[in-house]
Amino acid sequence: MSITLGIIIFYMLLMLAVSFISTRMMKKQDTENFLLAGKNLNWILIGVVIAGLGIGGVSTVGVAENAYTSGMAAGQYLVAWAIGAILFGVAATRRLRMSKAVTVIEALDLGFGKATGFIVMLAQMFVGFAIFAMQMVAGGAILSSLLPDIFTLSTGMLASAVIFGAVAIIGGLWSAALSNVVNIIVIVLGLIIGVIVVIKHFGGMDVITAALPVGKSGDGSHWFNPISGYGWPKVLGQICSMTVLAFAIQTCMQTAIASKDSKNARKGFILAALIMLPMGFVAALLGIVAASQVPGLASAKLALPAVITQINPWIAGFTLAGLWAADVSTATGIAVGQSTMFTKDIMVKYFAPKMSEKAQIWTSRIMMLVIIVLGYFFAINMKGIIDTLMKLLTLWTPIAVLMFFTFAVPKICKKSTGIVVMLVGGVFGVCSLFFPQIVIAGQAVFGTCLVSIAMVILTAIFDKRPANFKALYGKELDELEKEEKAAV
Repeated sequence: MSITLGIIIFYMLLMLAVSFISTRMMKKQDTENFLLAGKNLNWILIGVVIAGLGIGGVSTVGVAENAYTSGMAAGQYLVAWAIGAILFGVAATRRLRMSKAVTVIEALDLGFGKATGFIVMLAQMFVGFAIFAMQMVAGGAILSSLLPDIFTLSTGMLASAVIFGAVAIIGGLWSAALSNVVNIIVIVLGLIIGVIVVIKHFGGMDVITAALPVGKSGDGSHWFNPISGYGWPKVLGQICSMTVLAFAIQTCMQTAIASKDSKNARKGFILAALIMLPMGFVAALLGIVAASQVPGLASAKLALPAVITQINPWIAGFTLAGLWAADVSTATGIAVGQSTMFTKDIMVKYFAPKMSEKAQIWTSRIMMLVIIVLGYFFAINMKGIIDTLMKLLTLWTPIAVLMFFTFAVPKICKKSTGIVVMLVGGVFGVCSLFFPQIVIAGQAVFGTCLVSIAMVILTAIFDKRPANFKALYGKELDELEKEEKAAV
């Protein structure tokens, strides 16, 4: 156990060192450098930031948790995330970088008015905060299984939150980007090495397969089938939900804007997708091994750590450090994104429009601290990780639909589109969480997405006033399109 503890302590210190190093990369202490990395991220750094966002605690501990009962289909979570990342990178990054907006809230506020921006702000802050809290749950599950003599689930969550906050508070987006270079290497190597050693430790796949229970399929056929453990509606629901996440979460927009140029942004999101694609199935395989070799766990959240802790302590420590690295990588990006929205879209906009650059940086840091403290209390009462995320993303669906049409198909957007989509789509999304009768194929996101798209089409038909693209881009859409054609 002392070996494992030593590895975790070394990793924590390494993350803090990277954070301090990142402060030296800021040309000056202003919001562009702290929150947008000086708009100087290349495609590799963009790729690791977004891959780190995707391969977090939800997609390692959470995937293994679901694979413990649903088998290999649980790995579709990261396939869905990869699809969402590619769609965002191809459809939105070019015009995002041409806009005057820094946050999702600001983009929709400028394009559709303050009422739309205010509703988006409420949804963004609440759901983003909840996603951050999920990383604490996953981090606590890893540390409590890795070091049960030192950490309980709650103290493990607290320790994770402290490191999340330290990395983000010290160095901002530069810190998140540089730490993710280390994190992604540790995550990928840790998961791959871990699954190989775990399989060998338990006697090989033949032994593991033979010990699997018949499970939910009744004949065990679902364990290695990439679809049947979930069924097509749930798989498609995850693809829809993760596309919603990519278009609505502040971290994706902020990272795209922080890129050197749109080409680097697009390539970075594609790189992230390629990194993410296989990792969900690796985590799912560890969950399947747990179902075979450690059945009857008190909580399925412990499935992945439960099998890892039974192997060589050096390899176990490295692998679980990789899983914890996944948690750190996601949480730091979210913390930076949430604090950016609070500073830019609440404090500067409503309370202190003349706030200095230095004050904005410190406001962002204080907000990160608040997120950590409140997130801990939210996390200790949270249930299933991925199931909770899928429900919450229903509330972000109208935002994602607006972001897609605003930056991919802007001509269809009208002045009333924003408020109509947010009100009608948002109300339908909330209702779908409480009234299962209106849910399509068991996935609340389907109906909410269809209703939101229908509102876009209806406003395009009946409202002839274009959205306020001059406020969003500093020029009318026709001028913007001419510049784009000239650039090509």
